[in-house]
Amino acid sequence: MEPPRQRIAPAAMASAASHFAAVMIAVVLARATTTSRANPAASHEPADKIMWLSGQRAGRGGGGSGDHTPQPPRRAEMPGTDAITVPVETKRSLDAAVDRELDQVQHVNIPAIPTAAGVESIIGALEAPLAPASLSLGPGRGGAAGAGNGTGDGPGDGSGYGPGRGGNTGGDVFQPGGPGITLPHVISEVKPQYTADAMRARVQGMVLLACVVRADGTVGQVRVIRSLDRTFGLDERAIAAAKLWRFAPGTRMGVAVPVQVTIELTFTIR
Repeated sequence: MEPPRQRIAPAAMASAASHFAAVMIAVVLARATTTSRANPAASHEPADKIMWLSGQRAGRGGGGSGDHTPQPPRRAEMPGTDAITVPVETKRSLDAAVDRELDQVQHVNIPAIPTAAGVESIIGALEAPLAPASLSLGPGRGGAAGAGNGTGDGPGDGSGYGPGRGGNTGGDVFQPGGPGITLPHVISEVKPQYTADAMRARVQGMVLLACVVRADGTVGQVRVIRSLDRTFGLDERAIAAAKLWRFAPGTRMGVAVPVQVTIELTFTIR
């Protein structure tokens, strides 16, 4: 009969080995989890939308400039090498028969447009048409490029971009959120009327409109932001009703100015 000590020794060694293996596996898993948390995968997906946030800025905008030359302003350029303008050499096949077959195919030769292949920074208009090289900054004045007056870019007046006046982008309509801008207040409103076809189709819902309230309180330009019905004429009825609304005009620094507002009109069958 085998002594008890000789039977216990192999069992103790096997138990110690299994415990050691379990501890090592736990350590490896803990390190892997820590590494994955410390180095999360970076996202390089480009943003597909740009959101303009209201803040302490001018509610409308525009800009322009030039150097009194009659020619249109040149296009602005920045140093760089655009991928479109750099031809990439294709790798030729080692099979001569395949090369001969490819040579028989007519290739389309499309000239590349140098969108970012300038060798130095050149002052110019952002949206100037492609034209021969010129030193013109446009017929405006102000030292920059454009057809307006000021230090901006575009046919407007001011330090902004585009038509209009002021230091932002856009036209002559103020947007809510600028410094000193007060919103128009409704004095009277008109409910939209159904069309006969829309009544028979029992179309119900809401139309969202962007409306320009003029300085005299009347409604000018109206456009549909969210459509309800383009088939039975309810969008057109909503626009017609919105143009009959009257407002106490919005102001900027105490002076009545055109301000854009949003109107929601609802069609309901009772």
